Amino acid sequence: QRFARFVLGCSCPSRRSRTLAGSAMASSQESISTETIGLEASPFRIKLGAAFPNFECETLEGRFMFHDFLARPPAWTVLFSYAGDFDPVAETMLTQCQGMLERFRSLGIKLVGLSRGSVSDHEAWSRDVFAAGTHGAAASEGSADSLGFTLVADQSGDVARLLGIQDPGAKAQGSSEAPTLANAVFVIGPNKTNRLCMLYPSTMGIDFREVARCVESLFLTQDFVLATPVDWQSGARVVVAPGLSSEVAQERFNNFEVKALPSGKPYLRLVDCPAPGPPSGPEAADAPDTSHITSPT
Repeated sequence: QRFARFVLGCSCPSRRSRTLAGSAMASSQESISTETIGLEASPFRIKLGAAFPNFECETLEGRFMFHDFLARPPAWTVLFSYAGDFDPVAETMLTQCQGMLERFRSLGIKLVGLSRGSVSDHEAWSRDVFAAGTHGAAASEGSADSLGFTLVADQSGDVARLLGIQDPGAKAQGSSEAPTLANAVFVIGPNKTNRLCMLYPSTMGIDFREVARCVESLFLTQDFVLATPVDWQSGARVVVAPGLSSEVAQERFNNFEVKALPSGKPYLRLVDCPAPGPPSGPEAADAPDTSHITSPT
């Protein structure tokens, strides 16, 4: 199916050029109000630290309860949703995810996708995704033409409504029903709680490199002793969290530094990224090995 279509031979259109090109449609689409897209109908229910709900899943691997899947090794899980099968944005997302299987495995993460497609549609589309990005890691799992992670078929939309991950401004392909699924990511800990989440409109693809970066930050900072600054990359210097005194930070970490600021307040404190090792905190025993994390070259 010809669902992955790209515009070649020109630059990405500017906002002004799109406005001019779409002027003929302006009378029917002057603005988008909260009433039009139904924001009230889909409140976001998942919160950081909340126990993740249990629900029945129909997947490429058969039926199971979601908590049973969470209990499988490895202990940490990334659940992601996408707009639908044979969707061009979703195809680029899953192709990238398929190519990063080894990285997520090294982080101690298992993956599971979710959309409103049927199991048969998932199977057919997964072959497109596999063919579009047969990276080295992609060919190392599953059969010769299958993904290295399973997909949940939420045909009724019940799971999407339960999690609050619908995109009110979009309709499912080939259907008068609305809304379709947003592009979302949840990082779920060993105790089945939500540790990190992302929620994007269905027209905006999620970068799984950013998901992996966030997971590494989460493992490093989950005891709230350290924090990672903007655009932090694995192995780069990190921030000392407000709850840790400067005296203790100097004892525990290398190259302690306080940035001089006009306010004179010593709150911006930096140290070298600690040597690789399992994170501390209440879930340290279940945390994945982080020995692969090295300083950037």
